[in-house]
Order: sequence, then structure tokens, then C-alpha cells
Amino acid sequence: MNGLHDEPLFNADDRSLELTPIRHHRREAHVVEELKRLASAPARSVSRVARDCAPETLVMALRAAFRRGLEDVACDIAEVLSMRIARHVRRKTSALPWRDSEERDDVEDELAVILWQCWTSLDESDEFWEIRFWNCLDRRLYDVLRRNRGRKRDIEVPVHGDLGGEHGLSTDDWVHVAMDALPREQRLAIIMKFFEGWTEQEIAAKLRVSERTVRNYIHRGLERLRAIGMEAEP
Repeated sequence: MNGLHDEPLFNADDRSLELTPIRHHRREAHVVEELKRLASAPARSVSRVARDCAPETLVMALRAAFRRGLEDVACDIAEVLSMRIARHVRRKTSALPWRDSEERDDVEDELAVILWQCWTSLDESDEFWEIRFWNCLDRRLYDVLRRNRGRKRDIEVPVHGDLGGEHGLSTDDWVHVAMDALPREQRLAIIMKFFEGWTEQEIAAKLRVSERTVRNYIHRGLERLRAIGMEAEP
């Protein structure tokens, strides 16, 4: 290997490491320090050096490699990420009522394809992987399981947190309510807040509305979900 493989993926002195490139979300301090450490390593060895780094750091490094056309380096980093999440995903899926192990493996394979698309994406909507990785992962896992909900209605979707407590909705309630019944804005606001960890300010900027409007979306959406849950009770 030579050329780009011997060069760092990014510049340690680049202050932009503190912010994501598109929406300029501020990274956690430990992620910035890890990125600066990786900047001292040639691209070919990043996957080895970064094994103990936060997944947010790994996503940033993977995308940097992908932008430079170093797909082999990106694949190596993706393998590290896959190993990092394997226990998390298997723990959440192994307790579900699958027909057999092949059905579970098919879901995990589908998730792997989606994750590769998300991790290599340079789209604004996928940038949050570099800020709140585990929230994004659980959201994608939720999406995959939801698509299988038609034939497995009794699956309890594992997510990073739930809508319990003051909101009066447990994870089990969430899985069984008709999210598609909500207006688009309410559905997006609830997903971004409770499944992806966005702040109301960030949601407002994304949806191009005021924070007060976001709070109204969430309040009305939760009220509608509670109503659906009550209608579904025997």
C-alpha cells in the first residue's frame, strides 16, 4: 500500500474536527481527542488504532476513508464497528420470539446492509451517527423489526429508552400502536426526540419550525398514541 493509504484521514490541527461537517453539531470532547489521535496514524492502520475508540469516532473515520476512495480502509473500520455492536444487537434480538434462527439471521443481515448505507452516507439526515450513535442504531433496528411486524405482531422492539414515565407510554405500547396514523410532522418529531435523541432546538431546525411548534407536535402526537392505545385495550 502507498499513496493515500500512507496519509492520515484528516488533519489533527483542523478545528472542524470539533464539529460535524454539514449541520455543525458539536462533538463530545473525548471523540475530538480520539480523532486527533487517529490523525497521527496512516489511513491503512486506522482500523487497528481505533479499536478502542467510541463508535461515533469510528463512523467519522469510516466516512473520511470512503470520501477519499479508500473503500478497503472503510470496510476494515466497518468490521470494527460491526464487532462493537454485535453483542448489543444480539442481546436485543435473541430474546424475541423468532420462528427459527434463520429468521433472526435474516433480520440481522438486513440491518447490516442498512448500517453500511448509513455509515457511508454523506447525507445531512445521517450525520447524527457521529453524535449519538447508539440512539441511531436502535432506531434502525426498530425500523427493521417494524417491517417484520406484520408476521410477528408479538415482537417487542428494543430501543434506547422508551416513552414511559411522564409520557405514560411503555416500549411495549409503542410497538403496538399505529405510528402511521400520526401526521408526518408529529411522527418525525417523536422519532427524532425519543429514538434518535435530538433536542427540541435541533428538531425545530430540521423541520424548519419553531421550538414551540415542535413541543406541540410531540404533545399532540403522544396524546394520539395514548388514545390509540386505549382504543386497542380489550
